[in-house]
Amino acid sequence: SVHGISISNEINVNILKSKHQVTIVEEFSDLRFHNQGSLTKVLSFIKSYLHFFSELLKKRYDIFYGVIYLSTFGIVKNLSTICLFRLFNRKSTTILHFHRSDFDTFLSKKLNKILFRALDKLTSKYILLSDIQFKQSPLGNHKKFVLYNTIEEHYSQVKHTPRENELSIVYIGNYIKEKGI
Repeated sequence: SVHGISISNEINVNILKSKHQVTIVEEFSDLRFHNQGSLTKVLSFIKSYLHFFSELLKKRYDIFYGVIYLSTFGIVKNLSTICLFRLFNRKSTTILHFHRSDFDTFLSKKLNKILFRALDKLTSKYILLSDIQFKQSPLGNHKKFVLYNTIEEHYSQVKHTPRENELSIVYIGNYIKEKGI
């Protein structure tokens, strides 16, 4: 799929590849099953997890970099993946990248909060998208930093123009309620 997260991931991975050796383990996600449980999702994760395990058997790594998932199944995937990574690379750095800003909604569920606390103990750093996320995030400041791969929205700077000079636009997109739309 092509969306903000995939484009950002591609840019970030290309930057990393230009300076470092990068091993990529990709998990396929079928958008037909977004926001719902399915055996296909579980099997896809198991397949990528086994691939990840085989890569960890081949060599040691200095850094684990991944996207943090803001769903219960997703945080379990993050937790199990980082636990496995730490088993083979105890002194390595783990970095998780937030691509969504609905962290508070995610933590409103008790189980998610418990799982995130466990994950937080294994995570070295978090990458956030904006200064606003940095200020609003309940994470400790020593563990988070901003990588600007988006624009900040400043609605107060938008000026109204007379109707005859306005541009009419129709936009069709993938609206996902959990992303704050």
